Amino acid sequence: TSTNPVEFAAATRSFENFLARPAGRTPALRSLHCRFAGRIMNAAPTTSLPPLACNYLLVIHIPLVIDRQGRRWIERLWAVDLARHTDYIRHLTVACRFVHAEAPDDAVLADESGFHFVKIAYRQRSLLALFEAPLAAWQLWRLIGRNDFVHSLYGQWWPLDTPYLTNLIARLRGKCLMVNVEASPWRIAHGERASLLRRWQAAVVEALNRWTISLADIAFFTHEGYRRDLMPQHAERGHVIHASWIDEAVVLGDAAASARWQARRDNGAPLRLLFAGRLQEDKGLHVMFEALRHLRREGRVRVQLSIIGAGGLEAACREQARLSTDDVQLDVLDPVPYG
Repeated sequence: TSTNPVEFAAATRSFENFLARPAGRTPALRSLHCRFAGRIMNAAPTTSLPPLACNYLLVIHIPLVIDRQGRRWIERLWAVDLARHTDYIRHLTVACRFVHAEAPDDAVLADESGFHFVKIAYRQRSLLALFEAPLAAWQLWRLIGRNDFVHSLYGQWWPLDTPYLTNLIARLRGKCLMVNVEASPWRIAHGERASLLRRWQAAVVEALNRWTISLADIAFFTHEGYRRDLMPQHAERGHVIHASWIDEAVVLGDAAASARWQARRDNGAPLRLLFAGRLQEDKGLHVMFEALRHLRREGRVRVQLSIIGAGGLEAACREQARLSTDDVQLDVLDPVPYG
């Protein structure tokens, strides 16, 4: 995947700090450290390293769905991701909530080869989470105690979310804790009209996340803003890995991209652009609309822009599409399944 060797070097130093503690002095965790060190020395993913030997616990928001026949289902893309986890983790436990319902359309049967699911109390958006907190804490205390490495994430909900307990208990039990932050669904989107209660809840969740994420021995963020806001006191433990789920093989290098753009300009072909994402203000759509107005006024560049997504600004996007000219064209397309 596309990664930054400098950030991986810093990540290895975070592991070294943990390994200096008594809890980190185990062969299993040192094999994890060696894998990171090998990634840096080779500056590319390597298959020569053996799978991780430590007991690895992954705590996630994504539920396991159990239908009336007792069959177990997971999201299609999550199934693909899990299969890749087992390539390099020998003893993987996935802790999540279990939901008894009919399988969603995008679900596939769970193939638990190389890992197993464990049910944890995980109620969302409900005050009942407070009453279930002692049970959830006891489950997590025992579960985390049986593992060497804990892979957690951010909390999403108020008043209580499982990652808060996971991160705190992992720290109390002296386990190596890694937190991954790739979204912030608790935050109020730019332009959203939020009630006073909603703003208070968002502030509480932000504070809880800042506290519990700072407990991690190592944390990965998908952009610098998350690291700055959520790990301000221990920035040396936080590392930014931009879009690490994109395979480097499909990304054009600077020279190849420049050559392709120049070829399009030489043959008079329009510049083709794509926006794929949520249609809301904080995605910068108004900046894009202003750019289209500027291009229509100037008339020097031919552009074809396609927008794929859904959200509150869909009507504004379609209005911009009605203003298309021969040189500046905009199409709004229906959303497609993620992945």
